[in-house]
Amino acid sequence: MLPPGSSYENPRNGSRLTVHEMTPQRLRFERLYKPHTGMADAHLHLDFNHKWEVVSGRGRYELDGEAYELGPDESAGIQLGRAHRDLYNPFDEDALARFDLRPCNQFVETFFETLVWLFERGQLDEQERFPQLQLFVIPRATKARSYAAGPPFALQKAMLPLLAAFGRLRGYRPRYT
Repeated sequence: MLPPGSSYENPRNGSRLTVHEMTPQRLRFERLYKPHTGMADAHLHLDFNHKWEVVSGRGRYELDGEAYELGPDESAGIQLGRAHRDLYNPFDEDALARFDLRPCNQFVETFFETLVWLFERGQLDEQERFPQLQLFVIPRATKARSYAAGPPFALQKAMLPLLAAFGRLRGYRPRYT
């Protein structure tokens, strides 16, 4: 687990992640989004809840295909099983947001630690997303219950072992040290 107070910077664009709490019960961190970054594909979780609060700037998230904007001191939470895109910054100024994920299960811990590792090495794409094959390796290794929005869960579950194996062959690991 990453220690509270640790901060990580993306050398490509100066965005930052700062850990406030990382225990089995909870992950709390802040993320400084540079303009036009952070958009991920729509997905859903069946094994943890999360919420975010905009501290400064503006952010956008999507819930069940509908976009919502948040400004300073505004927050939103996502219930289990709801299709969403996490908070991102489509605007022209920086945005700072706080995240709270509960519980910090094996998937959340591994995903976040791998995100930090790739983040501080500038190995994420221009939106600060993982390579797609990396995303298959982590859920497979952690028995996550997070899915892409849209395709049937049964199909995703059936394809995950193959896609994760291909990702491992390409050199992706669930976590890096």
